[in-house]
Amino acid sequence: MHEADIMLALISKMDQILKIYENLEGGGRIDEIRFFPRLCVVTPCPMCHFNLDAMQKDVESTFDIDINLPILHITQVMGLSFGLNPKELGLKMNSVSPMKLLSNLHNAV
Repeated sequence: MHEADIMLALISKMDQILKIYENLEGGGRIDEIRFFPRLCVVTPCPMCHFNLDAMQKDVESTFDIDINLPILHITQVMGLSFGLNPKELGLKMNSVSPMKLLSNLHNAV
C-alpha cells in the first residue's frame, strides 16, 4: 500500500466519522462511536486538533466509553508522507498515541 492509498483510506473514514456527528446531533448516543470502523482523524485546524486530541480523555471519563482515536494534524500526516520520523514530528506529544496506527500502516505497506 502506498502513501496515497493510505491517505485515501483516511479520507474515506472521515465520511464515517461525520455520520457519527450527524447522528449525535439527531439525538444519537455518543457511545455509538465505538461501532464505527476508524483509523484516526486528520484535521487541518490546530484548535480542532487540540480539542479532539487533548479533550478525548475527558469525554471518555464523562461518558464512560473508550474512544482511543488518534487525532493527527494535517502537517503531521504530510511530514510522515515526506519521510520524517515520528520523533521529528512530535507525535509523542499527542494525547492519544498514533504509534500503534503508524506501526500497522507501516506493516501494511
